[in-house]
Amino acid sequence: MENGETVLLSKLLDLSMQRQQAIASNIANANTPGYLRQKLVFEQTLAQHLESRDMKGLAAVQGELQDDMTSPPRADGNNVQLGNEMNDLVQNSVYHQLLTRALATKMRIARLAMS
Repeated sequence: MENGETVLLSKLLDLSMQRQQAIASNIANANTPGYLRQKLVFEQTLAQHLESRDMKGLAAVQGELQDDMTSPPRADGNNVQLGNEMNDLVQNSVYHQLLTRALATKMRIARLAMS
């Protein structure tokens, strides 16, 4: 792996933590009347920087919290579906663990190469 891959792994770890916070907020507000589910959007911007191989721009990519208007609201105006949030939480946790292991492996390889 090269330095650009380290930047990518670090950015993906950061974004997965931001996504975890958004999911946790959704879960915490599952019974709050009028609360709209939040989702973290970054995939399109990330893809553009990857396609152009713009590592400086990649490092600056930020996730954007948006109201999720695709989930139908309940009578109280809240559109959080707890089962879906729990599924997203588990999926994002596994993704984060995978990224953590990939970055740790990259660091081990770099240390071995230096010695």
